[in-house]
Amino acid sequence: MWVCTLGTRLNWREKALLAWLSPRGIVAAAVASLFALKLEDLNMPGAEMLVPVTFLVIISTVVVQSLLSRPIALALKVSEPPPTGFLIIGANPVARTVAKALEESGFTVRLTDNSWDAVQEARMAGLPVYYGNPLSEHATQHLELTGIGHLLPLSPYRELNNLAILHFEHVLGHGKVFRLAAGNSKHAHRHQEQALDHLPMVFGEDVTYAQLSSVVYRGGEIRKAKLSANFGIKDYRQAHRNRLLPLFCIGPNGRIRVANDRTPLTPRAGDTLISLVYPDSPEF
Repeated sequence: MWVCTLGTRLNWREKALLAWLSPRGIVAAAVASLFALKLEDLNMPGAEMLVPVTFLVIISTVVVQSLLSRPIALALKVSEPPPTGFLIIGANPVARTVAKALEESGFTVRLTDNSWDAVQEARMAGLPVYYGNPLSEHATQHLELTGIGHLLPLSPYRELNNLAILHFEHVLGHGKVFRLAAGNSKHAHRHQEQALDHLPMVFGEDVTYAQLSSVVYRGGEIRKAKLSANFGIKDYRQAHRNRLLPLFCIGPNGRIRVANDRTPLTPRAGDTLISLVYPDSPEF
């Protein structure tokens, strides 16, 4: 395995893990029966045991490798961390603003939009973006989801948001997918809305795309603040005259919590709060 990976970008840790997990016994399993027949023709004692012993060795090594693969990957520091990144539906100004703040905080982000202008703006901002419908067969093959653990529907198109939520909930799992408040939903497809009732509303039950877009358009900014025992969330709100909307909270261990209507953020000392600060009177 070491020779086969010459010239690659793999480091010695990754090569060591590959060497441990590399397939073993394939050739032996393929030719064991042939060798056993030849040895029996030569009246070699114990020839009939060659095949079962060969397969016993193969099975034993596979079991041992399977049981020890995770501890070895952890010891070599090549195991993939839990997915904490965000797939954001939309590449509009709201989505780009949120994505930039998350990326600057060390989280993987991926935007997706079928608007070429929005995609170009995201690329110019240095954000990874997929151009196309995230529900298409092409997206299934080419939309990179490595490291993605959350879904934020920040598109102005309600139907696209809802369909993406229904699709990716089965991929990312319960508690990792959020819906966006629809505001006046009398024209919404009620069967879709009811199907999403079990999911929390991102940033709050009254926060709609139109409101977020209005704040960003008027010059609203996303800011980060590390809270302490002497400067808590109440002090932070007073400093901004209550003109802020908490979006995310990052704990000292790097775990991120998303503000939603089911579990409101309760920042503690040592947490980093990411908020949308708007320049004039509150709208939320």
